Amino acid sequence: MSDAWNYGFDFTFAKSDRRGSHFSMLKTMKEWVAHIFEPYRQRVIETDPGLGDNQISIIYLDCYPVHTSEAFRLYVFKEYPYVILCFVPASCTGIFQPADVGLNRVIKHRIKQHQTEYLVATHQEQINSSLTTEQVKFTTSLPVLRNASVDGIVRVYEFMTGPFGRELVQKDAFGLLNVEISAEVDAIPHCVATVEKGPDDELVAAGESEDIWAFASFD
Repeated sequence: MSDAWNYGFDFTFAKSDRRGSHFSMLKTMKEWVAHIFEPYRQRVIETDPGLGDNQISIIYLDCYPVHTSEAFRLYVFKEYPYVILCFVPASCTGIFQPADVGLNRVIKHRIKQHQTEYLVATHQEQINSSLTTEQVKFTTSLPVLRNASVDGIVRVYEFMTGPFGRELVQKDAFGLLNVEISAEVDAIPHCVATVEKGPDDELVAAGESEDIWAFASFD
C-alpha cells in the first residue's frame, strides 16, 4: 500500500445502491476529476512554460450514462470551466478510444498474471512448510487480500510508466491517428454539423445525428 500512496493512487468506494457494484457513478467521477485529472493537468502546465493556468483541456469519455449525465456535465462546467468534455460515439470505443483495446488488454493481462503468480507463490510456500495439498488454504483476510490486489496494480503502473509501457502508449496513440475507418462506420454522419449555444448553455457542437458531442462552459 505504501508504494501506491507514494505513486499518488487515490482509493475510494462506489457507495452504490447496488451491492457489489464497482461501476463509476457521479461520486467517483467527481473524485476522479478532482484527485486524478486536475493534479495531472497542473503537472503538465508546470512542466511546459508555454501553457497558462487557464489552458483549455479535453476529457475524452465514452457514453456511459454517468459520463453524459447533466449532473456530471454541470459539475465540470462550474468547477473546471477550462475543460471540454468530448464523448466517443456509442459502440465506437474500439475505434476512437486508444486505451480501449491497445492498453486495457495489456493492463488486464498483466494484473491477472501477477495475481496468478501470487496464488502460486502462496500455495508453494505452504507446501514447502510441510503441509499437504489438502491442508493448503488461501487466506480470506481482507487486509492481506487488499495488499495483494493493490500490489498487482502497482506493478502494472511501474511497467506502464517504464520505457516499454511508454513506448506502448505512444504506439497506441499514433495508431489511432492512422486508423482505417470501415465503410460502415464512415457512413454514419458523425461529423460536427452545428456549433451553437444550447438551451442550458452547455451544448457547443452536435453531429447531424448527435453521434459525436462536445460540451464546454460559455461562462
